[in-house]
Amino acid sequence: MYLPTSNILRQQSSYDNRHCMVALPPLILMIAFLFKSYILRYAKQAIVLILVVFLCYGCIAYHQRIYFYNELNFAIRWIQTSPDSKDALRFTSMVLLKQNKLPEAEALLVEGIKEGFDATLFNNLAVLYQRQRKYDKAEPYLLELLSKNPSNRDSQYNLAINQFFQNKYFESLCRFLYVRACDNVESNVNIDSDLDKFITEAYIKLLIGTEHNK
Repeated sequence: MYLPTSNILRQQSSYDNRHCMVALPPLILMIAFLFKSYILRYAKQAIVLILVVFLCYGCIAYHQRIYFYNELNFAIRWIQTSPDSKDALRFTSMVLLKQNKLPEAEALLVEGIKEGFDATLFNNLAVLYQRQRKYDKAEPYLLELLSKNPSNRDSQYNLAINQFFQNKYFESLCRFLYVRACDNVESNVNIDSDLDKFITEAYIKLLIGTEHNK
């Protein structure tokens, strides 16, 4: 109840703060009605007890908020309280990548994929290796992702970038053009601004390579 979990994150728990705040006053009134003779006799003590209950709940709520102060605090607490949760693992790895905490993210992801294939974890690990310029280590994970879903636009794009920096310009160009075609068909307004730059550079690299071979 008092620890951040996936339920609290999604506000699906019937015991979150909002429900408790609504439930406490009726509960106190019901107790007061059942034991009104005692309460009337010990009015001061009853008032003090009620204040103590609200104070304790306020302290618990204040303590809980530190885990929601930022994404990293929440992610670490979530993975601690739900170590077997795939959602917690995916979320924590994305937060660590976003904050550029690559060694921590790598350790978490390598441990996570031991349990089997997971598209998000494989993708995050591939992105991590790309940031470390370890393109040879990223490629197997991207190829595995595409073997499961060959039409996945993001996996095709990430593999194209990977091949570009491995000097595999023809393969990367083909994949970049495939991504461009997918974006055009789907009328994707959020096309990556770097896509055209990569396509142009891959063309230039191929032309330069062709001229050198003549």
